[in-house]
Amino acid sequence: MTEACTPQDDEASFHTLCRHKEAAVCSDLLHAVARPLMSNLLRDITNDKFHQVKTTSKLLTRAESTVGTELVALVMRRLCFRLVTPVVGPTHASDLTPATSSSPAPAPDGTWVFGTPDMSMDERKAAAVKAEQWLSEMEDSLLALSKAIHRPVIIAGGGSLATVNTADDDDIVSGKPSSTRRREDEQNASNDNSEAFLALGEKRRMQQQVERREAAERLHARQLADAREKAAADARELAEATALQQGISEDKQAVAHLEAVARSTLHNTGRLRNASFEAKHFQLRAMRHGRAFACTSCPPDAVEAHWHVINGSLLYAYCVHLSSDASKVLHLGYEHAYQYNTIPGTEHFGRTVWMTTKHIDETTGQIALLQHHTKAVDRCVYCNEEFRLLFL
Repeated sequence: MTEACTPQDDEASFHTLCRHKEAAVCSDLLHAVARPLMSNLLRDITNDKFHQVKTTSKLLTRAESTVGTELVALVMRRLCFRLVTPVVGPTHASDLTPATSSSPAPAPDGTWVFGTPDMSMDERKAAAVKAEQWLSEMEDSLLALSKAIHRPVIIAGGGSLATVNTADDDDIVSGKPSSTRRREDEQNASNDNSEAFLALGEKRRMQQQVERREAAERLHARQLADAREKAAADARELAEATALQQGISEDKQAVAHLEAVARSTLHNTGRLRNASFEAKHFQLRAMRHGRAFACTSCPPDAVEAHWHVINGSLLYAYCVHLSSDASKVLHLGYEHAYQYNTIPGTEHFGRTVWMTTKHIDETTGQIALLQHHTKAVDRCVYCNEEFRLLFL
């Protein structure tokens, strides 16, 4: 029978042609042309449709425009395809004559046919397997060549990565198996650069550790500073509250003996008589450490009286400033009205609502201020006591 595949020296010819081309271009040729053909053959060797490729097909014309007809023809012959062309003359156009291997380029209307007519199916399978082995070796060879040409190395003393060309023409046509050449390239790269890579990696690792430690220390210092600041603020608030409470207690004790006089003065004041009769939670204090109702007209030795009047779910809060001996009313404070909401389904149900704020002019007796509110509150604006305790 006639051998469909070309001799082994075609492999050297393939490398020789690839010497003057980019490895990526040759690899694309194998990937775009050879790999689809062999995949179809190995999948269904009995299908005659996969045994023929026209030279005018888009698959081959695109490849020839990129790498040339000579390299495409070499690859096709190495894959056990033979070129047949129609006989020119009076003979029927279906008569095909094999083309000689010396033909550098296929005829425009030729056909690449897999194997020879006298090959059995087993021989065709063996030829396809052999062609597949060659194709795999060439793919691995071009891949190793591409990696070797752009091998990353470390410039001595620079501490940075660079890319240099490390392959020459002898490597392209060395004829070594691709797996062996790839292992040699990887071993050489490892031997040359392992210590430098390890040193660089260790340096980077130490630098990252230092950065992480410094960041953690800054975060811890900031957290400590925030905690100290918050503790100092809480301590100041506690001290101020304690001092204020202590001052209020001292103010109350300073005028405790004037409570009866103050009640009598309120009972005898027309605008306050009705409100003072049902007074609850009555408080009397000097204004040495502040005052519940802020004013600027009263002297420092004035006395402040505060009480509540409760009528069902309503609570009224009063504040009055008296003279130092509690015998005279200096002026009235604001009257605040609160109501406990007992209507289910309404807004602020189960809470105390601040309803109105009223102020009566001392000289005319007319209402000088009247404001309406719908705000839920928990404490009295004057004594800061909780309503849940006041209503009890």
